[in-house]
Amino acid sequence: MPFRKTFDAYVPSNGKELFALTKIKPDYVPFDTLRSIPLDPAHTASFEYAKQITPHEGFIHSIRCYYFALAILHNGFPSGTPGMPQITFEELNRRMYHTCILHDLGWTTTSEGRGHLAGAMTFELHGGIMAFEHLQAAAPDLNAQQVGDIVQSIVLHTSEWASGKSSATKTLMSLSALFDVSGYDAQGPGSLNFLINRKTVQEIEKEYPRGNFAAEGVETLQKEFVNKPDCFLSHFYNGPDDFLKTISIPVPPYEGFLHSIRCYYFTLTILHNGFPSGIPGVPQSTFEEFNRRIYHSSHSKSTYAGTITTPSAIVMLRSTMRTLVQLRQ
Repeated sequence: MPFRKTFDAYVPSNGKELFALTKIKPDYVPFDTLRSIPLDPAHTASFEYAKQITPHEGFIHSIRCYYFALAILHNGFPSGTPGMPQITFEELNRRMYHTCILHDLGWTTTSEGRGHLAGAMTFELHGGIMAFEHLQAAAPDLNAQQVGDIVQSIVLHTSEWASGKSSATKTLMSLSALFDVSGYDAQGPGSLNFLINRKTVQEIEKEYPRGNFAAEGVETLQKEFVNKPDCFLSHFYNGPDDFLKTISIPVPPYEGFLHSIRCYYFTLTILHNGFPSGIPGVPQSTFEEFNRRIYHSSHSKSTYAGTITTPSAIVMLRSTMRTLVQLRQ
Protein backbone atom coordinates (compact mmCIF):
# COMPACT_ATOMS: atom_id res chain seq x y z
CA MET A 1 0.00 0.00 0.00
CA PRO A 2 1.49 3.38 -0.99
CA PHE A 3 1.71 6.40 1.31
CA ARG A 4 -1.33 8.65 1.40
CA LYS A 5 -1.02 11.83 -0.63
CA THR A 6 -1.77 14.14 2.32
CA PHE A 7 -1.84 14.01 6.12
CA ASP A 8 -3.24 16.16 8.92
CA ALA A 9 -0.75 18.99 9.42
CA TYR A 10 -1.69 19.17 13.12
CA VAL A 11 -2.84 16.42 15.46
CA PRO A 12 -3.84 16.21 19.15
CA SER A 13 -0.88 16.52 21.53
CA ASN A 14 -2.65 14.22 23.98
CA GLY A 15 -1.61 10.65 23.20
CA LYS A 16 -5.00 9.08 23.92
CA GLU A 17 -6.77 11.60 21.69
CA LEU A 18 -4.19 11.09 18.95
CA PHE A 19 -4.47 7.30 18.92
CA ALA A 20 -8.27 7.51 19.04
CA LEU A 21 -8.07 9.55 15.83
CA THR A 22 -5.57 7.32 14.05
CA LYS A 23 -6.19 4.09 12.20
CA ILE A 24 -2.67 2.78 12.74
CA LYS A 25 -2.15 -0.93 12.10
CA PRO A 26 1.30 -2.53 12.24
CA ASP A 27 1.32 -3.58 8.60
CA TYR A 28 4.61 -4.82 7.24
CA VAL A 29 6.37 -2.28 5.04
CA PRO A 30 9.74 -3.41 3.64
CA PHE A 31 12.79 -1.35 4.53
CA ASP A 32 13.59 -1.20 0.81
CA THR A 33 10.32 0.71 0.32
CA LEU A 34 11.21 3.20 3.05
CA ARG A 35 14.72 3.90 1.82
CA SER A 36 13.59 4.29 -1.79
CA ILE A 37 11.93 7.62 -0.97
CA PRO A 38 14.00 10.31 -2.72
CA LEU A 39 15.93 12.93 -0.78
CA ASP A 40 17.40 16.24 -1.96
CA PRO A 41 20.86 17.85 -1.58
CA ALA A 42 19.75 19.76 1.52
CA HIS A 43 18.91 16.44 3.17
CA THR A 44 22.39 15.17 2.33
CA ALA A 45 23.89 18.29 3.90
CA SER A 46 21.92 17.69 7.10
CA PHE A 47 23.04 14.06 7.12
CA GLU A 48 26.70 15.04 6.87
CA TYR A 49 26.35 17.76 9.52
CA ALA A 50 24.62 15.43 11.97
CA LYS A 51 27.26 12.75 11.33
CA GLN A 52 29.96 15.29 12.17
CA ILE A 53 28.31 16.74 15.30
CA THR A 54 26.24 13.95 16.90
CA PRO A 55 27.98 11.07 18.77
CA HIS A 56 28.04 7.94 16.61
CA GLU A 57 25.36 5.88 18.37
CA GLY A 58 23.11 8.94 18.68
CA PHE A 59 23.55 9.56 14.96
CA ILE A 60 22.53 5.99 14.08
CA HIS A 61 19.57 6.42 16.48
CA SER A 62 18.59 9.53 14.50
CA ILE A 63 18.59 7.57 11.25
CA ARG A 64 16.45 4.82 12.78
CA CYS A 65 14.03 7.47 14.02
CA TYR A 66 13.51 8.70 10.47
CA TYR A 67 12.65 5.25 9.17
CA PHE A 68 10.45 4.49 12.18
CA ALA A 69 8.63 7.78 11.57
CA LEU A 70 8.07 6.79 7.93
CA ALA A 71 6.71 3.41 9.02
CA ILE A 72 4.26 5.09 11.43
CA LEU A 73 3.21 7.47 8.67
CA HIS A 74 2.63 4.54 6.32
CA ASN A 75 0.55 2.59 8.83
CA GLY A 76 -2.35 4.98 9.34
CA PHE A 77 -1.29 8.42 10.60
CA PRO A 78 -4.28 10.84 10.63
CA SER A 79 -5.28 12.08 7.20
CA GLY A 80 -8.24 14.00 5.81
CA THR A 81 -9.75 14.98 9.17
CA PRO A 82 -12.57 17.48 8.44
CA GLY A 83 -11.51 21.07 9.09
CA MET A 84 -7.86 20.18 9.61
CA PRO A 85 -5.18 21.67 7.30
CA GLN A 86 -3.43 19.03 5.21
CA ILE A 87 0.26 18.63 4.38
CA THR A 88 1.48 16.66 1.37
CA PHE A 89 3.53 13.53 1.89
CA GLU A 90 6.46 15.09 0.04
CA GLU A 91 6.46 18.19 2.24
CA LEU A 92 6.03 16.25 5.46
CA ASN A 93 8.84 13.87 4.50
CA ARG A 94 11.07 16.84 3.69
CA ARG A 95 10.57 18.34 7.15
CA MET A 96 10.62 15.01 8.92
CA TYR A 97 14.02 14.01 7.54
CA HIS A 98 15.72 17.22 8.66
CA THR A 99 14.02 16.97 12.05
CA CYS A 100 14.94 13.34 12.73
CA ILE A 101 18.50 13.49 11.48
CA LEU A 102 19.27 16.72 13.40
CA HIS A 103 17.24 16.15 16.56
CA ASP A 104 20.11 15.07 18.84
CA LEU A 105 22.75 17.62 17.85
CA GLY A 106 22.60 18.74 21.48
CA TRP A 107 24.25 15.44 22.50
CA THR A 108 27.45 16.64 20.83
CA THR A 109 30.86 16.13 22.39
CA THR A 110 32.71 18.09 19.68
CA SER A 111 34.57 21.30 20.48
CA GLU A 112 32.35 23.10 17.97
CA GLY A 113 29.21 21.94 19.72
CA ARG A 114 30.35 22.28 23.33
CA GLY A 115 31.78 25.73 22.65
CA HIS A 116 28.52 26.97 21.14
CA LEU A 117 26.80 29.76 23.05
CA ALA A 118 23.72 27.54 23.39
CA GLY A 119 25.80 24.78 24.97
CA ALA A 120 24.57 25.50 28.50
CA MET A 121 20.94 25.09 27.46
CA THR A 122 18.89 21.89 27.73
CA PHE A 123 20.08 19.64 24.89
CA GLU A 124 16.83 20.05 22.92
CA LEU A 125 17.26 23.85 22.78
CA HIS A 126 21.00 23.57 22.20
CA GLY A 127 20.44 21.20 19.29
CA GLY A 128 17.51 23.19 17.94
CA ILE A 129 19.55 26.39 17.73
CA MET A 130 22.42 24.58 16.02
CA ALA A 131 19.92 23.04 13.58
CA PHE A 132 18.46 26.50 12.88
CA GLU A 133 21.89 27.90 12.05
CA HIS A 134 22.72 24.89 9.89
CA LEU A 135 19.47 25.14 7.90
CA GLN A 136 19.99 28.85 7.29
CA ALA A 137 23.32 28.06 5.63
CA ALA A 138 22.67 24.67 4.03
CA ALA A 139 18.98 24.86 3.08
CA PRO A 140 18.29 28.48 2.05
CA ASP A 141 15.27 27.38 -0.01
CA LEU A 142 13.33 26.48 3.15
CA ASN A 143 10.88 29.19 4.16
CA ALA A 144 10.10 30.44 7.67
CA GLN A 145 7.21 28.00 8.17
CA GLN A 146 9.31 25.01 7.15
CA VAL A 147 12.32 25.98 9.26
CA GLY A 148 10.04 26.89 12.15
CA ASP A 149 8.34 23.49 12.11
CA ILE A 150 11.64 21.60 11.89
CA VAL A 151 13.38 23.53 14.66
CA GLN A 152 10.36 23.66 16.96
CA SER A 153 9.90 19.90 16.53
CA ILE A 154 13.52 19.34 17.59
CA VAL A 155 13.18 21.64 20.60
CA LEU A 156 9.94 20.02 21.76
CA HIS A 157 10.53 16.38 20.83
CA THR A 158 10.79 15.25 24.47
CA SER A 159 7.87 17.39 25.66
CA GLU A 160 4.31 16.15 26.21
CA TRP A 161 1.04 18.01 26.81
CA ALA A 162 -2.42 16.97 27.90
CA SER A 163 -4.21 19.33 25.49
CA GLY A 164 -3.71 21.38 22.34
CA LYS A 165 -2.22 20.53 18.96
CA SER A 166 1.22 19.53 17.74
CA SER A 167 2.48 19.52 14.18
CA ALA A 168 2.65 16.21 12.35
CA THR A 169 6.42 16.66 12.18
CA LYS A 170 6.79 17.06 15.94
CA THR A 171 4.44 14.17 16.68
CA LEU A 172 6.26 11.76 14.38
CA MET A 173 9.60 12.88 15.81
CA SER A 174 8.41 12.28 19.38
CA LEU A 175 6.81 8.91 18.62
CA SER A 176 9.79 7.56 16.69
CA ALA A 177 12.29 8.71 19.34
CA LEU A 178 10.19 7.24 22.14
CA PHE A 179 9.89 3.98 20.23
CA ASP A 180 13.60 3.71 19.49
CA VAL A 181 14.56 4.56 23.08
CA SER A 182 12.01 2.44 24.96
CA GLY A 183 10.53 -0.07 22.53
CA TYR A 184 7.08 -1.63 22.40
CA ASP A 185 6.63 -1.39 26.18
CA ALA A 186 7.41 2.35 26.37
CA GLN A 187 4.15 3.23 28.14
CA GLY A 188 3.43 -0.16 29.69
CA PRO A 189 3.62 -3.80 28.54
CA GLY A 190 2.74 -3.99 24.85
CA SER A 191 1.57 -0.37 24.78
CA LEU A 192 3.10 0.34 21.36
CA ASN A 193 2.55 -3.06 19.75
CA PHE A 194 0.20 -1.43 17.24
CA LEU A 195 2.72 1.14 16.04
CA ILE A 196 5.24 -0.61 13.76
CA ASN A 197 5.47 -4.12 12.37
CA ARG A 198 8.23 -6.13 14.05
CA LYS A 199 9.63 -7.41 10.79
CA THR A 200 9.98 -3.82 9.59
CA VAL A 201 11.81 -3.00 12.83
CA GLN A 202 14.09 -6.00 12.36
CA GLU A 203 15.04 -4.87 8.84
CA ILE A 204 15.74 -1.29 9.96
CA GLU A 205 17.85 -2.47 12.90
CA LYS A 206 19.77 -4.87 10.69
CA GLU A 207 20.77 -1.94 8.49
CA TYR A 208 21.33 0.44 11.41
CA PRO A 209 22.18 -1.71 14.46
CA ARG A 210 21.56 -0.49 18.00
CA GLY A 211 25.17 -1.11 19.00
CA ASN A 212 26.03 0.74 22.22
CA PHE A 213 23.20 3.24 21.93
CA ALA A 214 21.77 2.44 25.36
CA ALA A 215 25.11 2.95 27.11
CA GLU A 216 25.85 6.13 25.17
CA GLY A 217 22.38 7.49 25.82
CA VAL A 218 22.53 6.82 29.55
CA GLU A 219 25.98 8.41 29.83
CA THR A 220 24.93 11.48 27.84
CA LEU A 221 21.74 12.06 29.81
CA GLN A 222 23.36 11.42 33.18
CA LYS A 223 25.69 14.31 32.38
CA GLU A 224 22.69 16.35 31.25
CA PHE A 225 20.88 15.80 34.56
CA VAL A 226 23.99 16.68 36.58
CA ASN A 227 25.10 19.72 34.59
CA LYS A 228 21.64 21.06 33.76
CA PRO A 229 19.27 20.25 36.65
CA ASP A 230 16.55 22.29 34.95
CA CYS A 231 16.78 20.44 31.61
CA PHE A 232 13.55 19.40 29.91
CA LEU A 233 13.93 15.69 30.68
CA SER A 234 14.36 16.40 34.40
CA HIS A 235 10.59 16.93 34.36
CA PHE A 236 9.89 13.36 33.24
CA TYR A 237 6.82 12.28 35.22
CA ASN A 238 8.62 9.58 37.23
CA GLY A 239 11.89 11.49 37.51
CA PRO A 240 15.25 11.29 35.71
CA ASP A 241 16.31 7.96 37.22
CA ASP A 242 13.18 6.25 35.96
CA PHE A 243 13.67 7.72 32.49
CA LEU A 244 17.24 6.41 32.34
CA LYS A 245 15.96 2.89 33.02
CA THR A 246 13.79 3.02 29.90
CA ILE A 247 16.79 3.65 27.65
CA SER A 248 18.16 0.18 28.30
CA ILE A 249 14.98 -1.43 27.00
CA PRO A 250 15.58 -2.52 23.39
CA VAL A 251 13.12 -3.16 20.61
CA PRO A 252 12.61 -6.94 20.32
CA PRO A 253 13.55 -8.42 16.93
CA TYR A 254 10.75 -10.08 14.99
CA GLU A 255 12.06 -13.63 15.41
CA GLY A 256 12.61 -13.03 19.12
CA PHE A 257 9.01 -11.90 19.44
CA LEU A 258 7.77 -15.09 17.79
CA HIS A 259 10.05 -17.08 20.09
CA SER A 260 8.42 -15.36 23.10
CA ILE A 261 4.96 -16.33 21.89
CA ARG A 262 6.03 -19.95 21.39
CA CYS A 263 7.50 -20.04 24.91
CA TYR A 264 4.15 -19.00 26.35
CA TYR A 265 2.17 -21.70 24.55
CA PHE A 266 4.78 -24.39 25.21
CA THR A 267 4.62 -23.56 28.91
CA LEU A 268 0.80 -23.72 28.90
CA THR A 269 1.04 -27.15 27.27
CA ILE A 270 3.42 -28.36 29.98
CA LEU A 271 1.06 -26.97 32.61
CA HIS A 272 -1.90 -28.78 31.02
CA ASN A 273 -0.14 -32.13 30.76
CA GLY A 274 0.40 -32.80 34.43
CA PHE A 275 2.37 -30.09 36.15
CA PRO A 276 2.52 -30.76 39.94
CA SER A 277 -0.64 -29.80 41.83
CA GLY A 278 -1.95 -30.33 45.33
CA ILE A 279 1.30 -31.54 46.91
CA PRO A 280 0.83 -31.47 50.71
CA GLY A 281 2.58 -28.57 52.38
CA VAL A 282 3.39 -26.78 49.11
CA PRO A 283 1.69 -23.39 48.58
CA GLN A 284 -0.77 -23.43 45.67
CA SER A 285 -1.31 -20.92 42.90
CA THR A 286 -4.53 -20.59 40.94
CA PHE A 287 -4.41 -21.27 37.23
CA GLU A 288 -5.40 -17.65 36.53
CA GLU A 289 -2.54 -16.24 38.61
CA PHE A 290 -0.02 -18.74 37.22
CA ASN A 291 -1.10 -17.94 33.66
CA ARG A 292 -0.77 -14.24 34.36
CA ARG A 293 2.84 -14.68 35.50
CA ILE A 294 3.71 -17.07 32.67
CA TYR A 295 2.46 -14.62 30.07
CA HIS A 296 4.48 -11.69 31.42
CA SER A 297 7.60 -13.85 31.81
CA SER A 298 7.34 -15.13 28.25
CA HIS A 299 6.83 -11.64 26.86
CA SER A 300 9.47 -9.95 29.00
CA LYS A 301 11.70 -7.37 27.37
CA SER A 302 14.32 -8.87 25.12
CA THR A 303 17.99 -8.24 24.64
CA TYR A 304 19.29 -6.47 21.57
CA ALA A 305 18.45 -7.57 18.05
CA GLY A 306 20.57 -10.45 16.88
CA THR A 307 20.89 -12.11 20.29
CA ILE A 308 18.61 -14.51 22.12
CA THR A 309 15.49 -13.04 23.72
CA THR A 310 13.42 -13.48 26.87
CA PRO A 311 16.01 -15.14 29.11
CA SER A 312 13.46 -15.30 31.90
CA ALA A 313 11.17 -17.40 29.70
CA ILE A 314 14.01 -19.78 28.87
CA VAL A 315 15.00 -20.12 32.52
CA MET A 316 11.35 -20.72 33.39
CA LEU A 317 11.03 -23.49 30.79
CA ARG A 318 14.28 -25.17 31.85
CA SER A 319 13.28 -25.01 35.49
CA THR A 320 9.90 -26.52 34.66
CA MET A 321 11.47 -29.36 32.69
CA ARG A 322 13.99 -30.10 35.46
CA THR A 323 11.15 -30.25 37.99
CA LEU A 324 9.17 -32.69 35.85
CA VAL A 325 12.20 -34.93 35.29
CA GLN A 326 12.96 -35.02 39.02
CA LEU A 327 9.37 -35.92 39.84
CA ARG A 328 9.42 -38.81 37.34
CA GLN A 329 12.63 -40.30 38.76
